[in-house]
Amino acid sequence: MRRLSSHDPLRSLFINIVPSMASNIASPADVERALAGMDFPADKEDLLRHARETGASADILDTLEGLPDGTYRSPADISKAMGNLA
Repeated sequence: MRRLSSHDPLRSLFINIVPSMASNIASPADVERALAGMDFPADKEDLLRHARETGASADILDTLEGLPDGTYRSPADISKAMGNLA
């Protein structure tokens, strides 16, 4: 999957034509790195708190905010839930 940078000409196409697809979803690997040291199980608010405390990027925070509410037992659970965001 191609990520659209802010300078990519296709980005404006997606923003203007397909607004729902214009949001940046972080990769599972990026999210996992941002949550390094996280204790599991954890709920969505725990994930967001940890990510904010460790200085996660806006893309990662947006991705975590898009996750369904619930308890995540491992990074694999988060990756699985992220599969439904794309």
